[in-house]
Amino acid sequence: MIPFRRPVLTAFERSEVKALLRERGVDANAVPQAVPQARALYERILAAEWAPTIDTFHGWFLRFAPARAARSGAVCADLLEHTEACAATRGNLTGA
Repeated sequence: MIPFRRPVLTAFERSEVKALLRERGVDANAVPQAVPQARALYERILAAEWAPTIDTFHGWFLRFAPARAARSGAVCADLLEHTEACAATRGNLTGA
């Protein structure tokens, strides 16, 4: 098994990239076409409109929920505003 130490596959020999792809389940017939795509993947990720992030579940959900609602065509209120409105309503109902 080839350790995945270098993030840029352009640093690997072509045979190493092929072995890496096979280890990750790419079909042997598809490997020749996948090598250029695999080598360009790191740059594509860095140049993507949405940069990769490391987040907690709560952080991910706060980004995911509005985007998902917008794609579905649903009206999406800001979660914080909605939470504050619910708290205010709850306070009014309990007489607090």
